[in-house]
Amino acid sequence: MTESVTSIESPEKVLLCPTCSTSNPLGTKRCSDCRRHLESVEPVTMDVVREVALGFRARKKRRRLVLVGVVLALMAALAGWLTLDNIGTIRFISPPKSSASAIPIDNSEWPMYLRNPEHGAYVAGDRFVPVGIVKWVFDTSAPIESSPAVAGGRVYLGTGDRGIVALDAESGELIWQYTTANRVSVSVAVAGDQVFSALRDGRIVALNKDTGALVWELQTTYTLFSSPAILDGEVIIGSGDRKVHVLDVVTGKERWSYPVGDAIVSSPATNGRVIAVVAADRRVHVVDMITGKRRFDYRTNYAGGSATISGEWVFVADDRGLLRALDWGERELPLERAFAKLRFQGWWYGFNSLPNQKGFVWGFQEPTQQALSTPVADDERVYTGALSGTFFALDKETGEQIWEFKARDSVVIAPIVIGDVVYFGDIEGWLYVVDAKTGELVWEFPTGGQITASPAVAGDVLYLASGDGKLYAIE
Repeated sequence: MTESVTSIESPEKVLLCPTCSTSNPLGTKRCSDCRRHLESVEPVTMDVVREVALGFRARKKRRRLVLVGVVLALMAALAGWLTLDNIGTIRFISPPKSSASAIPIDNSEWPMYLRNPEHGAYVAGDRFVPVGIVKWVFDTSAPIESSPAVAGGRVYLGTGDRGIVALDAESGELIWQYTTANRVSVSVAVAGDQVFSALRDGRIVALNKDTGALVWELQTTYTLFSSPAILDGEVIIGSGDRKVHVLDVVTGKERWSYPVGDAIVSSPATNGRVIAVVAADRRVHVVDMITGKRRFDYRTNYAGGSATISGEWVFVADDRGLLRALDWGERELPLERAFAKLRFQGWWYGFNSLPNQKGFVWGFQEPTQQALSTPVADDERVYTGALSGTFFALDKETGEQIWEFKARDSVVIAPIVIGDVVYFGDIEGWLYVVDAKTGELVWEFPTGGQITASPAVAGDVLYLASGDGKLYAIE
């Protein structure tokens, strides 16, 4: 009987790359995937290969999960940063105790510097144009540097001798006066039952508009040269402490503040969505009114006037003869400033063209002119004056010059626009009334001192303060 013998074959073996776990046939000198030398690698069975492959896939899956987790964490951090940058903590502040605003109820009022918080010193429509007849004069003993405010049949004014006065708009008779230690060179604002002003001794005061009695005061440590804007129960004012302060109309307590790079001697403008303010750091600061956070800064030259908001744009003029239109709706994103610096460096070394700054719409420049006044816009044109005495009217949409008018001396005040007529003065003491469409002189009026404060028009009367210490009511 023949004995049968069953042979058992050895399991198939391969060379497993220790680097990438790729299976290679016996005798292979280099891994087919990563090209590692395999001379010293011992052969292994396919069972071992399968176990190694399972472990490799498990490790790869764990690495993928870790990577996804890191990416999600970074995205969450970026979202949190953007949320904090665009929402902030101000959203959670309780609302102000009043909704009082320095906004005229009709054409019989001019309640603050340049008429409203936007500095929109413009009244549209066909309006009666004063012809230069003096109705009354209120005389003081010192130059008047601030613009009058008109509300409720009264004229409110900061003076060089008495402090703050309230006059009867019809007769010019003194109703009350609030005496201060120094002259009042900023314009007052009227909102609700109160009159607001900043004083040179660093105080911000709120007075009863009927009696002149002090309602509240806030003492700061800096001289104040900024006229306040009042909107929706908040007093907005710039200070020498490098901050824009937002106070409660009723209590005078600070609600929040925004720091800038240097002192603020201009008057902030606001439309309820943003604040635009010019500081001595040679920047226009556009601040989100809801969050109190920065939207963008725009580098400029020295600007002696304030910013104006008209529609979608902010206008500002500087001492290099530049008038710019900026889009206040723009917002600088995180890291965008750093990239802007890189682009500037690229321009410096000739690698790329110089990019426009955030918010830029158009610019008009007369290099030989120095503009230190606040520009004002109507529906079609923007107006500004210069130290040379030249007064410009530009197309609001393009910045192209439409006409110019030559005054006798420097124009340092903001103009006002009533219908189709522009009013502005010079430091020789002349008031000019010019056709807004053509630039032709309609009439002019001489005073005895420099005109360094913008006029106001309420009803059919023009109120003009002069360096001769007089407030003129002209009809």
